[in-house]
Amino acid sequence: GIQVILNKDNSIKTILIQGKAFNVDQHYFIATSDYLVSGGDDMVFFKDAISVTNTDYKIRNAIIDYFSKVDTLRPTIDDRFYKIK
Repeated sequence: GIQVILNKDNSIKTILIQGKAFNVDQHYFIATSDYLVSGGDDMVFFKDAISVTNTDYKIRNAIIDYFSKVDTLRPTIDDRFYKIK
């Protein structure tokens, strides 16, 4: 439900979440890996999270579970992230 549009110079033009403009005063829930939450790959901004819920369900397990049911990915092009030319 997120869309990020960048200007030619890589500055942010628009951020929409569920079709609404990003609001710096709003709290958002983000699903990510424990590696990134703990600051991996220099994602230090997650360390200031208001709260963290550990599901004890690793991404690798989600992938294994998914591909035990689905054997082929059908990629599609969408407009979640793009840069104005």
